[in-house]
Amino acid sequence: MKHWKYITCAASACLAIALSSCDAINDDLSDCGKDVELTYRMQLITNMHHEIDSVLGEPQDKPVADALRQTMSLYFNDQGHDLDLSFYDRTEGTRTDQHAADMNGATQASYTIYLQQADYRHTAVANLRQNGIASWAGAETMAKAMLANTTADTIGPHQTGIFTGRHTFSVTNSDQKLSGLVDLYMANDAAAVVIDTTGVQVKGITAYLEGLANAFSTADSIYHYDRRQTIRTERLAVSQGSEVCYYGMGFPSPETPTRADEAPYYWRMLVYVTMVDGTVTENVLTIGKPLRAGQLKIIKLRLKEDGEVTSVDAEVGVSVTLDWKEGPHFEK
Repeated sequence: MKHWKYITCAASACLAIALSSCDAINDDLSDCGKDVELTYRMQLITNMHHEIDSVLGEPQDKPVADALRQTMSLYFNDQGHDLDLSFYDRTEGTRTDQHAADMNGATQASYTIYLQQADYRHTAVANLRQNGIASWAGAETMAKAMLANTTADTIGPHQTGIFTGRHTFSVTNSDQKLSGLVDLYMANDAAAVVIDTTGVQVKGITAYLEGLANAFSTADSIYHYDRRQTIRTERLAVSQGSEVCYYGMGFPSPETPTRADEAPYYWRMLVYVTMVDGTVTENVLTIGKPLRAGQLKIIKLRLKEDGEVTSVDAEVGVSVTLDWKEGPHFEK
């Protein structure tokens, strides 16, 4: 067990109180703090392995399936690293204490933290430091504290699986030992597109995600969709075969669908195929099922000679523009 001991009131005054009053019978203990032992436990709930096995189960899929499983396991795992701990006064709604730790790859870790007497709303975030895209915003107040993507219109994918948890407790003037368990659950997700290019020569393919949340409130687990962002994907390194794969990670899609011309959808993938002659085919994939935290969604496609892609997944609609010329609203 790791042990932290913090004197959180003004150093000299608090120390004087601790020496002259906190151990004295019948003295006023209202300004004295207390040790609180908190245990943080990573809870991974994901469909990652099932999705890979069920969607990429054909023999020709094995090179992509193996590579994707290895890569996705870097994000979908229950290893905790950097840990950011915020303690809010429930009455005032302001942050009174903040601590950082490192779980060193463990699935569970305990810390003893010295806190003043108060009613607390506590939030914990793991694996945020190396994410690259999401970071803290408004963390000084409980109501505004959130994990927010960088504000650019086009952003890169999240580079870590973020885990968050909450705990409510009170530090009071009593002899009872204070302890608590904080379960941390994954707050983001991933999507991948696998394209069979057999018999088709192309100059290049790019893919993007659209329609995912741009921020996440840590105090109440509410996702925000007040900024439209496009997320670039990364190409998966595959050693053999004719299938290519692009993957990206972000926050979840809405639970309420967006109305399109033909059918409602929850989020989109944009696939641009640059042909050998330089023309570009735009494929807009509309997905008729939400992408939720902890999930991986794989979309399997077949590439045609004109750059159009087709899908056998009933939840995926495809809108195609051949010889596409107008630039997208995001940077390429």
